[in-house]
Amino acid sequence: MAAYTLHPYRGHAQDAARVTAFLSEINRHPRFVADYYAGDFVWRSFRVSEASSCDSIALWESAIGQIAGIGFFDAPAELSYTIHPGLAGTPDEVEGVMGLIAWAEALSENGRKDGSTPLGVTVRTDQDAIQRGLSERGYRPAGDPTYAGNFRPLDDPIAAPDLPASFEIVAMTDEADLLDRVEIHREVWAPSKFTRETYSMLRSAPMYRQDLDLAMRAPDGRYASYLIGWWDPAAKSGLLEPVGARSSYRRLGLTKALIQETLRRFQELGADRAFVNSLANDIPSNALYRSAGFTRITEWQEWTRT
Repeated sequence: MAAYTLHPYRGHAQDAARVTAFLSEINRHPRFVADYYAGDFVWRSFRVSEASSCDSIALWESAIGQIAGIGFFDAPAELSYTIHPGLAGTPDEVEGVMGLIAWAEALSENGRKDGSTPLGVTVRTDQDAIQRGLSERGYRPAGDPTYAGNFRPLDDPIAAPDLPASFEIVAMTDEADLLDRVEIHREVWAPSKFTRETYSMLRSAPMYRQDLDLAMRAPDGRYASYLIGWWDPAAKSGLLEPVGARSSYRRLGLTKALIQETLRRFQELGADRAFVNSLANDIPSNALYRSAGFTRITEWQEWTRT
C-alpha cells in the first residue's frame, strides 16, 4: 500500500483551494457516483468560524502531498467522508477511511458525556470493502439508509419556468430582502443556527454567486421558497444545497419552478450535470426532485459501534 498521512485542515488560506480542487477533480472521475461536492464544502465551511473548520475537517494525503480523502466531523458524534474514487475497493481506500474513523472516534470521545450517542459513520451502501472494514472494527448498520444522492443530466435545453401570477424569482443581490432570506432558512430548518452574520460570511465565500442564490417571492413580498445553486466550472456540474420552502407554499410547484430556473442557469454557464442530496425517506422532497428530472443514484447508511 502507498504511504498516506492524516492532518487537520489548516485554514482557508492554505487548504480551501486544495479541497475544492480535489472535490472538483473527483466529480469528473469515471468511477464517481455521488459524494461530497465543492459546493458542499463551501456551504459547510464558510458559514462557521474558520477555527471550527480546522477542528472538524481532516485531510488524508499521499506521500507527495496530494489529497486522497477528506473527513468531516459533526459534533457530537457524526463522521462523513469522501475518498478518491480511483481508490475504490482497494486496501488504500479502507486504510484511509479507518484512519478518518480513528480521528473522529478521538474527537467523539473527547466530547462525550455518559450516555451520549456513539459515533455514527455515514457510508455509501455500495462501498462493500469499507463496510467489511467497519464490521471488523465493531460497527453495524444503524437502520435504513439515511441519505440519497440524486442526479440529472443537463443535455436537453431547459426553458424558463412558467410562474403563477404575481410570483417572481429573485436573486439575492445586495438590494434583496436578505433578512427574510435568513428567516426563511431558519423557519424551514428549525432549530437553526443560521443568522444574518453567518449568511454574510457565506456571501463572501469562494464559489458563492448571488445570481444562483434564488428565492420565489410571493405576492405579499415574502419569500415562498429558496435555494442556493453551486456552479463548479472545473467539474462542469451544479449542486443544489440547500433547498427549502415555507410550509404554506409547499406542493404548489413553486420550488420545482425555482429548481428549473437554477438548472437553466447552470446550463447557460456550461454545466452538463446537476446533483442534489436528500433524506432517503423524505417522501415530499424526493417526489419534488423526481418531478424536476432527478434520478436517485445512490444511498448512504449510518453505521455505529456501541
